Amino acid sequence: MPKPFLIVLAVVVIISGGAFFMLRPEPVARAEPYEVARATAANMQTVESARVFFAHQSVGDNVLEALPTIFRSAQLSSPTTIELGAKLPQSGGFIVHTHIGSNGEPLGKIADFDHILRAGLAESIDVAMLKLCFVDFNAETDVNVIFESYKSTMASLAASYPDVRFVYTTVPLMADRDLYGRLKALLGRGQEYDPAHNAARERYNALVRAEYAGTGRLFDVAAVQAVGHGDMLRYKSSSSGEFLAMDPALTSDGGHLNQDGADLVARNWLAVIAHASAG
Repeated sequence: MPKPFLIVLAVVVIISGGAFFMLRPEPVARAEPYEVARATAANMQTVESARVFFAHQSVGDNVLEALPTIFRSAQLSSPTTIELGAKLPQSGGFIVHTHIGSNGEPLGKIADFDHILRAGLAESIDVAMLKLCFVDFNAETDVNVIFESYKSTMASLAASYPDVRFVYTTVPLMADRDLYGRLKALLGRGQEYDPAHNAARERYNALVRAEYAGTGRLFDVAAVQAVGHGDMLRYKSSSSGEFLAMDPALTSDGGHLNQDGADLVARNWLAVIAHASAG
């Protein structure tokens, strides 16, 4: 359906049905300062010599694809990056990664992460991270069930492999609807951008932050996406609760990272990995 026609149709609906309030953006409920940690050259050198396992899906691809440019800008060699199943280097650092499980099945991803490490990989790495995906969460998701599975699995793995430093993660966000997106929603389209989905992600992320922020090993990708190049987290309010949304300047499709977004998130990822590896 052409964009101009959608706009005209929506205007007619608004005039006839008094739905103007539906086009208003969600109001900011509160704001708090937030500073994104970015990797230093020393951090990058630490990661270069670390043995890292990174389980992820497409946003993780965005992060990994940004690494060569980041390391090149610091006149450093990018870490060796290999897919799970390939032969691991006998010496030196590396990032071994995999597209974990199936999107939309977070419990399966958690179980797969546990299985991969217990199948032998844990003996060959220093740092491990499982990052769930924004599509693993929606308004209907029971975030408590997923968090309890994540928490118990991570605790069990940490007890079994005390030499591995586990990095914990929030779940990525989607961008909030712009005016055109709200017009589409008025016509029953674009429901993947409903604030209720980010509200569910925020409920999960709040549990993760409460449990792991004090460890010094939390990769808060959601906060980084939301604050962007600014210095304030702005929580919006909706009928489903407070939520953060990805800065639209960091994405080309509302969910995945563009080049600027990937660079920002990857620099934070490196800083967190370096801290975990050194600790």
